Amino acid sequence: YILFPLFLLLQKKNIKLFALLTILLFIASQAVHLWYYPKRGFIDDSLVDFIFFNPFIHINQFLVGMLGGYLFLKLKEKGYTSAWVPTLLFALIILLIAYRPANISYHTGLIAPLFVLLIVSIALKNNTMLNLKGFVFLGDISFGIYILQMPVHDLLVYFNPKYLHVPDAYFFWFSLGILLLFSAICHYIIERPLRKLINP
Repeated sequence: YILFPLFLLLQKKNIKLFALLTILLFIASQAVHLWYYPKRGFIDDSLVDFIFFNPFIHINQFLVGMLGGYLFLKLKEKGYTSAWVPTLLFALIILLIAYRPANISYHTGLIAPLFVLLIVSIALKNNTMLNLKGFVFLGDISFGIYILQMPVHDLLVYFNPKYLHVPDAYFFWFSLGILLLFSAICHYIIERPLRKLINP
């Protein structure tokens, strides 16, 4: 996030260089991750964690997303829209997830370009269903969902056997509800006030 303004500046100054950088980092990240992934059981845990969670390995996903934003703006200017593209991409993503080979990992964004194209194609359709208040609200609290998922999960795993006694069959849905609640609270008491402070 600290690097975002620099990447945005590069994108505005030279989109071809930005695209080339994105492609090179994407290829390098996938090469490193896919090389070590089948060997992860035989590598020291600290090295596995370093590779698996290293921000520089994941920065390609961020850049792919930025490239998707640029693509969306350009296609929107041209009035591009397609009714069947989102359905096709969604089906392809489902197939890739369902039939992923055991020694292939999507953790560093191997299929991120497909997700970006799916998001762009849905946005270009101006889908009225996604403009419903419930979906907009989920979008507003999505950063909280992303950043709080592990802390909330770990707290519930700790407290559930002692105090809550939620059956395993319902624990996922209970956790999801609590996560949405915490994300909404953080959105209203932290995110929105900070946004107003930054952009009065």
